[in-house]
Amino acid sequence: MMRFSVAVGKAAAGQERLLVLPLTTTDTGQGFPAVKAALAAKAFDGKKGTVVAVTEGARRIVLAGLGDEKAVSQEQVRRAFGSAAREAAKVKAQSIAFDCRKVGRVDAAAFAQAAAEGLLLGAYSFDKYKTKGQHYVGPAVAYASGSLPAIKEAVSSAEIAANGAALARDLTNEPAEVMNPEALARYAAKLAKEHGLKCTILDEKQLKQLGMEMLLHVCAASRYKPRLVILEHKGKGKPIALVGKGITFDSGGMNLKPTGSIDAMRSDKAGACLVLAAMQAVARLKLAANVIGVMALAENAIGPGAQRPGDVIKSYSGKTVEINNTDAEGRLVLGDAVAYTVDKYKPQAIIDFATLTGSCVVTFGEHVAALMSNDDKLAQAVHTAGQQTFERCWRMPLYEEYEEDMEGESADIRNLWYKDGRYAGAISGALFIKQFVGQAKWAHLDIAGTAWHERDRAYTKKGATGWGVRLIVELLKSWKQ
Repeated sequence: MMRFSVAVGKAAAGQERLLVLPLTTTDTGQGFPAVKAALAAKAFDGKKGTVVAVTEGARRIVLAGLGDEKAVSQEQVRRAFGSAAREAAKVKAQSIAFDCRKVGRVDAAAFAQAAAEGLLLGAYSFDKYKTKGQHYVGPAVAYASGSLPAIKEAVSSAEIAANGAALARDLTNEPAEVMNPEALARYAAKLAKEHGLKCTILDEKQLKQLGMEMLLHVCAASRYKPRLVILEHKGKGKPIALVGKGITFDSGGMNLKPTGSIDAMRSDKAGACLVLAAMQAVARLKLAANVIGVMALAENAIGPGAQRPGDVIKSYSGKTVEINNTDAEGRLVLGDAVAYTVDKYKPQAIIDFATLTGSCVVTFGEHVAALMSNDDKLAQAVHTAGQQTFERCWRMPLYEEYEEDMEGESADIRNLWYKDGRYAGAISGALFIKQFVGQAKWAHLDIAGTAWHERDRAYTKKGATGWGVRLIVELLKSWKQ
């Protein structure tokens, strides 16, 4: 992973070092003849999203457009440096340098944070299984002339959060055969030991003793056994619980997914992966909050013993559930995980993350997560943190009229209703989980679109995005007990 340092002075380009020079539409080149020439020739105009590489003798410079100076935001800085990281990878730059400066409303520390995040996120590539052509970007140096402590803190925090996102991307991108429920649980235990987190892993025997039949039922046809992983960061006050859906591969079960929908279903573990990565970041940052991370891990496979439409199972909470569709399995594992977490740890708030519904993707595409909550203050805090990190979410209603349709024919509730999930799919999925929350303050984030992208963007590549790790860090850094 890329490493960062902060130095006093001005950044300079060199034969081995790449200088990233972010410019607005009114910047004049900052004393570099090659840059001035590019501006004069209109090869570069500073508009946001534009990236041009120039050379000045042996010096290599990447120009990244920020757009109108008055409209520059942290996100635009992040995108500019994400695109610059791609250029750095093309030339295998041994190191990168940039100046931390105030641009418009973005002060030097905020600029440094966004730049560091952009470089780290943009430099990411999942290429461990490639035998040649592996991605490489060297370390980066942020140069500053003032506010050095604030800039160092901003860069350090950005490095931890962005590397956390990279970890979530790695784990989500891993093939299902490699990162199955048992393997992911072992990895979580190893990571917990490295970072001073308490780790408890419940295996299939313990899950059966506890009555977590929903989690067990989902994994019944898989040769890999389910796991419930609990990570604890001991801080002040009652815990904040983060719960992640970790379906390491989702075939859909007997309601089999078709070709085109099944191909990338290793991504269905993204919720659990981001919770694990966020817990690592929380530990590295030594945050004051008391945080619990819960990973509900299973594989939804086809085979002898698989759950069937029409089955009735009993949940950890005691409620009975009628299975209408085996491809609505994420809400089952989350239901047991959420109920257990609330019962055992009595959190002041619980937030779950899940690639839960295709309905969410139809509504928001890849840019926004669906947010549902039973508490206005918690929902606002999550929304605000997402605005800050540009991991945006939009609140959707949980009207009781939707809930009335959940009643099962053969059991207390059913796992799917409304035209096989085509109507109000994201809302109905959240409402199912809500049945197991009790009186706890709860928020649900459906990250089906944001966790996995189908094309490259400024600082994300096709595949896993690590969405949500930076949001969690931002939320917990400013958490008020």
